[in-house]
Amino acid sequence: MLCPRLGDIYARMMTVENILEEVSERILQKAAMKHVNTLSLAGMRMTKLPDLLTLSPELKSLIELNLSKNHLYNSDQVFESLYHLPGLLRVDLSFNVLNGMLSSFVGKSNLSTYPLFHNVSYNKPLYLTACTYQIAVW
Repeated sequence: MLCPRLGDIYARMMTVENILEEVSERILQKAAMKHVNTLSLAGMRMTKLPDLLTLSPELKSLIELNLSKNHLYNSDQVFESLYHLPGLLRVDLSFNVLNGMLSSFVGKSNLSTYPLFHNVSYNKPLYLTACTYQIAVW
């Protein structure tokens, strides 16, 4: 049995990530067509959210969104995208790699809960800001 080349493994991994990105976009489009209340995009290896601005009118019935166990890292981009979903109340962002301070869009949105537990590379400002905001809301 031959040892696989490092490049082959990397190419396969990139192919898997591209496929999962397309799958998550398609799941989001189907959810928009069906006007679902809850949606799970957990474990899809997303590094950024799909474009929610174009689908926001169709996703107005969405109340709960599970984005846990992805590779989301830019908290500004994540919360800015979620801001365009006015009916959204709960978002699970646990087990991502969010970094930096929480976006100003958090205060402008209707989100009441957004678990940020076990974000691998969170730094102290994100953790402290998240805890402070959750205590203020609850």
